[in-house]
Amino acid sequence: MQTKFLNKNNNEKLILFFNGWGMNMSILEHINSENYDVLTFYNYDKQFNINIDVLENYKEIYLVAWSMGVWAAAVSLQGTDIKITKSIAINGTLRPIDNNFGIPISIFEGTINNFSERNKLKFDRRMLGSKENFDWYKSLKNKRENKEQLDELKLIHKNAINTSIDFTFDKIIIGKQDLIFPSNNQINFWKDKGESILIECPHFPFLKYNSWSDIIQ
Repeated sequence: MQTKFLNKNNNEKLILFFNGWGMNMSILEHINSENYDVLTFYNYDKQFNINIDVLENYKEIYLVAWSMGVWAAAVSLQGTDIKITKSIAINGTLRPIDNNFGIPISIFEGTINNFSERNKLKFDRRMLGSKENFDWYKSLKNKRENKEQLDELKLIHKNAINTSIDFTFDKIIIGKQDLIFPSNNQINFWKDKGESILIECPHFPFLKYNSWSDIIQ
């Protein structure tokens, strides 16, 4: 797992953002950080360790986790003493490879077995939900290499399938048009586990938001 500050201006508030599979920080550069420092986590191919020393000067710490980052956040934070002011899960579950509560197993494994440049583009198109969003995504720079993404996906499969994590989020956001984590599976998983809200968005929700405050609030 890699970490990097998207924004660091010695604010009193910190956002821990756990990104989705295959992503980097370029997908977030349009979001106004305002009065928050933002520490991002991505590339879930190694140990899930958080440097506690980096967090010690912040008065408020918020957790925002998206897609496979929901699972990665729980793995990273369970058992730690990090005090989270508010936690938000977006379009993901704690059982990310599951026929009833996550991405169906055959689809996840099919993505690995049939991985190619063409199929990755198809995945991205489904993730973004519209041609306009897809064109925006294609214009981003510094996207990660396909081989690195595939290696990460294989390790996520190894570590996440048939696992159960005890972790609580304060709020769960579910996209009605999510074609990656089926919305019904998300609803099934999060039932009675926190405050869930359904919104009009595809799997990738961040073009709906202009600032981190919009997401947190």
